[in-house]
Amino acid sequence: MVSKNKIFYIISAIMLLGFISGVTIMGSLVNAEIVPIFGLPNGVHMILFMLIWPISGCILLVILFSYIFSRLYVKAKGLISPAFITGYIEIQNPEFSIKQFVQRALFCFLLSIGFFMILEGSGVLDLNLFLTEGSKQTAELQNIPVRYNINVFIVLILDFLPLAAAILSIGWALEDAGLIHYKLPSEESNKLFEIEPVNVRYNSYIKGYAGISSILFYISAVYYLVTQSNVTMDFMGILGLWVYFGLYFLVVVVLLPTYLLYLRIGKNFLRKNIPKRQKITQQNYENLQI
Repeated sequence: MVSKNKIFYIISAIMLLGFISGVTIMGSLVNAEIVPIFGLPNGVHMILFMLIWPISGCILLVILFSYIFSRLYVKAKGLISPAFITGYIEIQNPEFSIKQFVQRALFCFLLSIGFFMILEGSGVLDLNLFLTEGSKQTAELQNIPVRYNINVFIVLILDFLPLAAAILSIGWALEDAGLIHYKLPSEESNKLFEIEPVNVRYNSYIKGYAGISSILFYISAVYYLVTQSNVTMDFMGILGLWVYFGLYFLVVVVLLPTYLLYLRIGKNFLRKNIPKRQKITQQNYENLQI
């Protein structure tokens, strides 16, 4: 019987090959209009920034951040919170879990939207530079601001994906290494003990921003496109709206090769010079003599 993981791999591989083939074919067929941001023809721009950079950038940055910056985070945490003791709970190198992967990929997608909003809101870069003249004219006819233009949205979400995945991979590495930190009060103290996984606070800040920023983007985008743009909300119009949400599935297949490579790298390097601690279960907790 074929396992769920193998089925997921097969479907993802088919989708990834379809995406690669689709972008390559579209890149060879589209007109040769120049995309101003780097002065490249539209086809070359698509292949480079929708295909090559998202896949290769994810691999490079995730491996770099999960291996190097996770160590720096552990050291910085020790300096900032010297009262907490760092230890680790024995956890085997994690095997691939569909549920865990799609959840981690979701937050990569949401954080990419957060970065997109920072870029758009800061005004440091004119997003019109990502549109050809033909695309600009189409957007003007439809009365769609560049921040809601689907072409710009797709390209920039995929381009921000390597950075988003890299930042979140620090939390993955901390979690998968089983790192915890704790503070035990003295017998004379009335304070309670504190214990939690090292990754919890790191993930909470990053995921909190990703969730809030993406919700705000979707609310504003859907409201504008439905109420103020010239896009007719027929079947094709509604289908176009779903592209904003469906891009998540593309993020899943683009991120999968990187994630599988990440899992093959052991996390024991994060445990160096850190003491092992016993995992507290319900059974041994009940057996404690208080």
